[in-house]
Amino acid sequence: MVKKKVLLLLVLACVVLWPVVTLGADENAVKDLFAQAQAHLNDDNDDENEERWIAAGDIYRQIAAADVGGDDGLKAQERIIWLYTRHEKPTQAREAYEYLMANFSENENLAAALENELISAFRDSGDYDTALEMYEYLMARGADDQKMLGISSGIVKCYIGLGYDANATAEVEQMLSRYANNERLPDVVFDLAYECRSQKRWEKSREFFEYFVSNWPDNKKAMVAQRYVVKASIKLGDDAAADTQINNLIAAYANNPDIGNEVSQLAEDYAQNGNHEKAASLYGQVAQRWPQSEWAPLAQCQSARMYIEIGDYTKAAEAVEKLKKELSTSPGIVEALEDVGDKYELNYSSREAYDIYKYILQNWPTHDHAITIQMKAILSQIRLRDLDKANTELSNLLNDFASNEDLAPMVHEVVEEYRDAGYNEEGRTLFKYLLENWTQDEATNLELQVGLALQSIKLKDEENAKSAIDRLIADYNDHPNIAKGLFQIGEEYFYAEKYNEASALWELLETDYPSIKFKTRDEILYVLGVCYQRMGKYDTSIEYYQEFIQKHPNHRFMADAPYVVGMIYYRHKKDYEKALYWLDYQVKFHPKKLGQNALFNQCVIYTHNIQEYNKGIEVCGQCVRDYPEGQRLWGCLSNLALCYERIGNIEKAKETLQKAYKVSSSENLRNHVSERISRLEAGGAQ
Repeated sequence: MVKKKVLLLLVLACVVLWPVVTLGADENAVKDLFAQAQAHLNDDNDDENEERWIAAGDIYRQIAAADVGGDDGLKAQERIIWLYTRHEKPTQAREAYEYLMANFSENENLAAALENELISAFRDSGDYDTALEMYEYLMARGADDQKMLGISSGIVKCYIGLGYDANATAEVEQMLSRYANNERLPDVVFDLAYECRSQKRWEKSREFFEYFVSNWPDNKKAMVAQRYVVKASIKLGDDAAADTQINNLIAAYANNPDIGNEVSQLAEDYAQNGNHEKAASLYGQVAQRWPQSEWAPLAQCQSARMYIEIGDYTKAAEAVEKLKKELSTSPGIVEALEDVGDKYELNYSSREAYDIYKYILQNWPTHDHAITIQMKAILSQIRLRDLDKANTELSNLLNDFASNEDLAPMVHEVVEEYRDAGYNEEGRTLFKYLLENWTQDEATNLELQVGLALQSIKLKDEENAKSAIDRLIADYNDHPNIAKGLFQIGEEYFYAEKYNEASALWELLETDYPSIKFKTRDEILYVLGVCYQRMGKYDTSIEYYQEFIQKHPNHRFMADAPYVVGMIYYRHKKDYEKALYWLDYQVKFHPKKLGQNALFNQCVIYTHNIQEYNKGIEVCGQCVRDYPEGQRLWGCLSNLALCYERIGNIEKAKETLQKAYKVSSSENLRNHVSERISRLEAGGAQ
């Protein structure tokens, strides 16, 4: 085993070192290395797994070290810094930056590298000191006015982030004076104001936005800027100023078609602050002042939703009545009422939701949303457990919208609601009805047949479930969605604890449909392992898990697959050597999820099962060091003490038990540890 590991390390070393040796001579080697690094990053969709981006960083370091001062080296070092800032490694990011400035300062592309991505990477990560250094470096180099304005703005942002308000004010004054005639200045000031807003520096934000409105009142962003002035005052608790600023906003932009939206957003700010009375007043102003605007029904809708949210159903009902009576001709009235109905549903008020849906259907029966609203009316009655009314509304759906191309998806929603509510027979009946009465495209019919099988499984109707599956295979064997449908049916069997049936379907996918791809295709081997594990067929389970590990090393289930195999060998096969191998595999390659548990179980095996106490000391010690606050800490310390005791190191055993006493989570554990310490002091053995 040791020889194999040494050989593997030598092979890996050759693979890693060869490109470094040949970089200078082979331009293609550099391109290949960049491609290798990018391939690691393309797979890095799991922030819990550092291995891939660290591997990419190692490749970039090879390039940077082999091309110090050069363009490829600069690009590689830039990527290293980006990786460290993205993955929140500030110390390493700073060190990589210092290496960049020390070794690439003569490269003519350094300034562009800083401007393009690196400054914002440091600033966005909160390292304003380093970002400020970069801006000052660029400022000292000089540039045209457009770039210098951007650099000056960046310096202000860093000062604000660092809390250096006096420096920020001085830099702003210089910037406003120096670039007064620059056409980009309004955008820069707005951006600075927004930066302060993002950092919750409300006083500074208000100051910048007020400057913007005062100096560029006709700018297309001026109305938004004035709203942000109000928002800052709300955040500062300056209600008097906010009232004055709202009046200024409405007076200055009353004829702007989007003024209703701006006032409504301020109403939402007040609502979020708990000032519901002020919010309702502003929503009311929008509905009253601009009743034919698209914002009027939306504002009244938001007022109703606000009252529903806080449980004031009386005022919510008043807001709904106002929608119905005063804004019935406003554009978007149907959508606004529907939205209120949906909010009632979200708050488990299906009766009120149903009443609104019925009102819409009675008054706007031909609206584009009518079929969706009819479907929602059915769902409301199902949730109210009134199957008679649900069936009546279902008949309305089937009769009134028989020719509507969206009818099938609407019925699907009803079926799902029946199923979620436990009415599986009603759901199955609907599936049958659709299959027998509507001519759908083949993909839809396949989906309906899958649904029929799912409902039969839920009803524990094995005969009809099998019949539905047989028909599915017979009618759609060549359809590209057949594999996905069979996988779904296997899942339903799995959740019903029908592991034989689930495994049979998933094995059928492996043998009869191996080339058909779908989203969960790569999970099949893993879930087969789970099935056979739950059936107690451990040899077959291990075979599937190991095949999964071999074929899908980057799958998210790899985070626990090695651990599961190790525990099967440990608990069920009593094969301690193989158990240790797979638990060690978990620790080395996937330590974050189950690494602590894997180490702990290795401790137990070495201590209690094979009595290799020196190895137990090594593994238990690693567990204590790597997981000093982990849930397995007490157990690792207890086993570590026992290992010391077994090799005759009583002092170390007592010292370790004292540590275990300090982290004991219960009186029973503390008593147990105290008894062991007393026994050791008395010269006894466990």
